[in-house]
Amino acid sequence: MGTAEDVVYAISRVYLAIVHLVFLAINFFKKKQHVPAPHDDIVMMSATEAMKRIKNREITPTQLVSAYIHRIEQVNPMINAAVVTIFDEARKIAAEYDQRIADSSDHELAELIRRQPLFGIPFSCKDSLEVEGQIVTSGSWLRKDHRCTETAVAVKRMQDAGAILIAITNVPELCSWIESNNTVYGRSRNPYDLRRIVGGSSGGEGALLGAAGTPVGVGSDVGGSIRIPSFVNGIFGLMPTPGIVPLDGHVPAPLGYKTQMLRVGPMCRYVEDIPLLLEIMAGDKAPSLHLNSPIDIKKCRIFYMFGIRLPLIRTLTDVMRDTLVKAVSHFENKFDMEGICVDLPYVVNHPGFYSASLEGNIPMSEKVLSLKGDAGKMNGFSELQKVILGKSHHTLAMVMLVLFESAKTENKEANEKAIQIRDRLKRQIVELLGYNGVLFFPSLSALQDAIAYLSLWRKSLVKHLVVGNLLGSNTKAIFELTLSPL
Repeated sequence: MGTAEDVVYAISRVYLAIVHLVFLAINFFKKKQHVPAPHDDIVMMSATEAMKRIKNREITPTQLVSAYIHRIEQVNPMINAAVVTIFDEARKIAAEYDQRIADSSDHELAELIRRQPLFGIPFSCKDSLEVEGQIVTSGSWLRKDHRCTETAVAVKRMQDAGAILIAITNVPELCSWIESNNTVYGRSRNPYDLRRIVGGSSGGEGALLGAAGTPVGVGSDVGGSIRIPSFVNGIFGLMPTPGIVPLDGHVPAPLGYKTQMLRVGPMCRYVEDIPLLLEIMAGDKAPSLHLNSPIDIKKCRIFYMFGIRLPLIRTLTDVMRDTLVKAVSHFENKFDMEGICVDLPYVVNHPGFYSASLEGNIPMSEKVLSLKGDAGKMNGFSELQKVILGKSHHTLAMVMLVLFESAKTENKEANEKAIQIRDRLKRQIVELLGYNGVLFFPSLSALQDAIAYLSLWRKSLVKHLVVGNLLGSNTKAIFELTLSPL
């Protein structure tokens, strides 16, 4: 007879299998649909390639902006990713850029692009980053009419680099779930299969990029919010080291240790754009990243993990496991390296130190009624009744979060112990990786997990992804790059 832990683990496997089969059966009767393939080659190039063509006067900012606006108009009725469009202003800026190019000599144009390396490139950002003059809701009904008076630093740096904002993209309510759905704009859908989710909280951003609606974008991540959408929409995303990209202008604003957990970072369709985007968003912190320094890959060390063994966290499917092994094998074979499979025992404690790390932030039951936490608390049970009757301004996911929160009991001693374990894990990873180590860690257990509404029944679907956010500023050598593995 196995231990109690083995019994719990076995029961959780059965539960996960049943839930998954139920949702597969439901979706079996829904026809698979996807967005049409782009017919304009101009939306199929990277931002880096587009900049070269602008510099060579082969394309103009107006051509780029017009092509992407047309693409958004084509796909957005299907995927509901762009919730605010800024087309008229974008066209005006693009026309001004065209004139500046026409008035410049080749030398002057080269100098202009050196100063503004995204000159004329369209981009989008998620609906939690303030944009002056635009309505930014963070998926909350409370902010459905809130027009911003300032622009988030990361977005402003993109604009200062010459990029042209054309759309703001959908998020879950208060960026607090992995399905991008809210009562202001509704649900976003995956461009490759409209039955599936786009992830969250930068889900609308991931979907629009995946559908070739923009070449690059700005997202944020506090527990997988860049990495999950990148994974399920087949794009690239980077969760930077904390402190590199400013958080100013993010809604909701983080407090306490969450300022270390939340990161703003780039999302894009082509990996070659990542270094340039990060350099721009990092501003004066960019030199510390040494992005343009040569790397001797043979001097790097490769480590990998096959996920986390915990109840209610699904083990890797064969496809995901094989993909991880292939990625490691690529480096082993091409660069004569040895990949080392590691086990980090403290990782299994992440649910405890995640909750403890949020101490000092406004409780969700208060934040959902007022971002300042000054309007009382939501009654989760009464709000659940409103959701069922279709009379609530909140999503079922948010109400469930409030109910989960209310069920927790405060234990100061347990929180202190959890923080100690978190800090031990940080030291353990720093010692393991040093400044030349790379850790391969799966984003999701399976592509099949990206089924709409499934996360409501599997709250722990991607909880292991928060480990990267919890490591904080002492792990300056760690960057987390997420890409679709298939």
